[in-house]
Amino acid sequence: MVGKVQKQVVKHLKPSVLNKYIKKKEKDADVLRKLYFIKKLYNGEEIADACKLMEISLPTGHSWLDRWNEEGYSGLFPKYFNCGRPSKLSDADKEKLDKILEKEEYLTSKMALKIIKDEFDVDYSASSLSVLLRSLGYHYTKPYQFYSKRPLDADEQLKKKRLI
Repeated sequence: MVGKVQKQVVKHLKPSVLNKYIKKKEKDADVLRKLYFIKKLYNGEEIADACKLMEISLPTGHSWLDRWNEEGYSGLFPKYFNCGRPSKLSDADKEKLDKILEKEEYLTSKMALKIIKDEFDVDYSASSLSVLLRSLGYHYTKPYQFYSKRPLDADEQLKKKRLI
């Protein structure tokens, strides 16, 4: 690269501290790769060579370096924690739905879909419904049969018999 000025790496940390961060982040692969990239730049390698060694594109290397220079260590962490399409129900609607579903004694997915459609006029697919219900703390259980002639207050009668 003749005539171009090489970007300089800002040394926010001492090399020994950088090595400690590398050892701590061995399980977090994304941050660890970025730390190794920064370490190569600390050791005087050019950006293009460090990108080749790390098997990343040159623009990716420049963006990692820019985030390091601007934000330091915290700039290496991913910024995509809140991605994806927003929920069709607001947080207040989810709380209201949770209170409605708590009143149901035996709840099925079809019943939950019907309740959501009737109360909030929102259509959910089966997969989206399962994600929504899991976020509210519900989970699937194995269905079991009830005796058809069971009295409505069977649980109360059982408790009274146990107390006697």
